[in-house]
Amino acid sequence: PRGAPAYGVPARLGPTPRQRRALTQGGAAGKHVPARPLPAPTAAMGLLRLGRVLVLLLLPLAARAGAPQVQLKVKNRAGAPVDVYWVSLFKPGDLQRQTTSSIRNASETNINSFETHEFQVKWASGRGPVNEFAQFKMGKHDATVTVFPDDEAGLRVEYRDSFDDAFDSINATVEHCVASLDPAASKDDFVGCVAGGVMAEMDRVQTKVEDTQRYHKALAARIRNYTCSDPSLETTTPESSFTWRYDGHTIRAHKLLDTPHAKIMHLENMVTQTECDMFRTHAAPLLTRATVASEDGTSIVSEARKAKQASYDVSMKPGHTMTLLRQRVFAFTNDQTGYNLQFDGQEGFTVIVYDEGDEYTSHCDGACAGEEFNPGGRVATMVLYCETADEGGGTVFPRSDIFIKPKVGDAAWFAYLGPDGKMDDGLTEHSGCPITAGKKSVTTAWMRLGVSREQPWTRFDPQGVPA
Repeated sequence: PRGAPAYGVPARLGPTPRQRRALTQGGAAGKHVPARPLPAPTAAMGLLRLGRVLVLLLLPLAARAGAPQVQLKVKNRAGAPVDVYWVSLFKPGDLQRQTTSSIRNASETNINSFETHEFQVKWASGRGPVNEFAQFKMGKHDATVTVFPDDEAGLRVEYRDSFDDAFDSINATVEHCVASLDPAASKDDFVGCVAGGVMAEMDRVQTKVEDTQRYHKALAARIRNYTCSDPSLETTTPESSFTWRYDGHTIRAHKLLDTPHAKIMHLENMVTQTECDMFRTHAAPLLTRATVASEDGTSIVSEARKAKQASYDVSMKPGHTMTLLRQRVFAFTNDQTGYNLQFDGQEGFTVIVYDEGDEYTSHCDGACAGEEFNPGGRVATMVLYCETADEGGGTVFPRSDIFIKPKVGDAAWFAYLGPDGKMDDGLTEHSGCPITAGKKSVTTAWMRLGVSREQPWTRFDPQGVPA
């Protein structure tokens, strides 16, 4: 049918129960069983299934290579120009064109996208019936979509992603091993042959991932500088927005990034003027040069962070203004992440004042290299904006290409622990742009998982390493 979607969803991998039984060889527990030759058809079948299982090892590497976006390459082989439209998730029927000009025949273009985004491909204006289109949905991996003419639907697309490429590579390895080894070779010989090919493919993918991350990190510094130097730049357009209500407060939340390991939001009306006044009064006589965490977990002065700060340790006195604010901050974080953070053992608020010329260069608040979470480490941050600069002072997430130009009462919120127990791999790295006129005052709440009254935050550095 016209407009039928073509989804890039891979078929189920792995052998059926009957095939698993056919592949099983063994003996009594603890007894050595010599490797035995396999009949050629069984060996081929077993190795093919082995290849399909081993390909799964490559997918996590490809899935987390550098950025939250997935890259879409569109190749036009339709015989005439076409246009690609994003199908809006928020306004049904709203199609947003993805390129400034049509994609000419025999050419290709690259588009930044996200998992689950849907697209329609249509003939360029005047090149074909307006009701002819092909539709597809992005998966987790970078993909190439090739557009072809179709006698029935007008247009059709062929969807291939990095999963397909890795699968084909390992299948080719399996076929090579089946063809090149003697039929009387043992199972161990076949496994060794396939494993060698798989490891070579994994090395290739890992090198590509590392190269991508290195280039992305280098580019992030330039993005930060360009973003901070543009006074006309407004807050990044959100992916979606919602209203969150808590204890009489109505907060408008804008999702700027939403991945399993990294979430970034811009919140409106998160902190009141009364709360900001309390921070300002408390901090004024206590401000000292701001510090950063050193490699051994201690606090040191650094040129990377030019500002003044003061701590505001909050006792959980029922009904106190700061207690209510802290409850609001933690309630929002728990609602959006399911972390179930507790108050005991947590850091207090930190008031930070930036004068003209001050800034905070790019950094992560906790671990951010995709490593396993260490209990006691930071997992989420909320930055409350109590005073904004006349010029400069925005918050930029350079590796996610996200910018927040706040108003008084707003907050930047981000979380960086995934449901699999692994940390964000750099997407929540952020920076406070230089103040070029005026002054900025923020209050930061850093939230930790795994601290308690008995094991408070002072016993761990921001990454959860015992201090």
